[in-house]
Amino acid sequence: MNEAGFSVIHLSTGHMGGAGLAARRLNQKLNEQNVDSRFYALKHEDFQPSLNEFDIYRPSAKRFTSQVISYLDGKLSSKVFFSPFSIDTLPENFAKNVLNKKTTILHIHNWFNLVNFQHISRLSKLGFPIALTLHDQRTMTGGCHYSLGCTNFERDCAKCPELNLLQNAIPKIIWKKNSRSLGGLGDKFALIAPSNWILQEAKKSSLLKDKRIEFIPNTLGTFFPKIEVKKSPNTLEVKLGIASMHSNSYIKGGDLVLQLEKIVKNQNLPFKFIFLNSFEQNIAGVTNFWQNIDYLLVLSRAENSPNVIHEAKQIGIPVIASKIGGITELLSEGFDIGIDEDDLNPERILELILKIPKLLTNDSRRKQMQNQFNEYSDASFAGHVKLYKELTGNN
Repeated sequence: MNEAGFSVIHLSTGHMGGAGLAARRLNQKLNEQNVDSRFYALKHEDFQPSLNEFDIYRPSAKRFTSQVISYLDGKLSSKVFFSPFSIDTLPENFAKNVLNKKTTILHIHNWFNLVNFQHISRLSKLGFPIALTLHDQRTMTGGCHYSLGCTNFERDCAKCPELNLLQNAIPKIIWKKNSRSLGGLGDKFALIAPSNWILQEAKKSSLLKDKRIEFIPNTLGTFFPKIEVKKSPNTLEVKLGIASMHSNSYIKGGDLVLQLEKIVKNQNLPFKFIFLNSFEQNIAGVTNFWQNIDYLLVLSRAENSPNVIHEAKQIGIPVIASKIGGITELLSEGFDIGIDEDDLNPERILELILKIPKLLTNDSRRKQMQNQFNEYSDASFAGHVKLYKELTGNN
């Protein structure tokens, strides 16, 4: 047994995306502090596990079922991510081989098509300490990742406004099923909210309002390269970095970015859009992205606590972002630009962006922002360890 008195098993459907990256960073941070921590994700050809990271192998039948479910989920809504049909694809012997119910925390991050509430309930009844991070709203709804202002999840997710009449019964059926499973969770189960916004949403949820929920921010760990604090731009051309955008994603504001690109090109404005996906997805490529941008642009219509904004803050890069969800609590007045939800249209966004050269972004202010955010991020490790100790009775 390691000196911490407990060990941690992190579970995530994938190794990338917000949840997977946050889980890997936390796993690495724990290992650096001599805590026995391991990360497990479904095997993917693009994933080369690092130290204390492992693949989960599934039988062909379960892989096929998972693909079918992902396809069906994608047909439910083009506006919001919807995944109500998560199935249990963990190997039968996984819990027996890697868990010790007295001292091993099972920390679940992204659980789609990996585990489901019924499996979590069974493990909890067996005495396994379990923590589940709310990386989105799916745990508190009948399947949607973000409610987009809908309050049905505060009751029973009936009459979902995003689904047609033939599909409309699905969320309530899932809600009822999850409600039964969540009712059987013991006192060794806790939810983690990476933002105060999602903490408050969970407390309003009919599924989670009676559960233990702790606010603990995400950590950056050392997966993020060490980059010097950015200097203020000294050219007229402003380079806007976009790190998470799909042109067909309403949630991520992909349509807004495409419209902005078109306007900037047609009017020959002094702005350049730089996309992270145009660089190689490795340490050198990520470093190159951050070293080549002046501001980070995030136009999401729904977000929790985006890793990319945490990254920008650590380098002292100002953020221009929609004041949505947990983003708002990450923005600093007088340094970042927040865009009201009602202003999320290309014309208004461009109007705000055109004010960028007038912003006071001196280098000492950037360093101040970096130091301030590092304190916020460092609280993550202490918060997780405190919770782990409480769940295992080692406090």
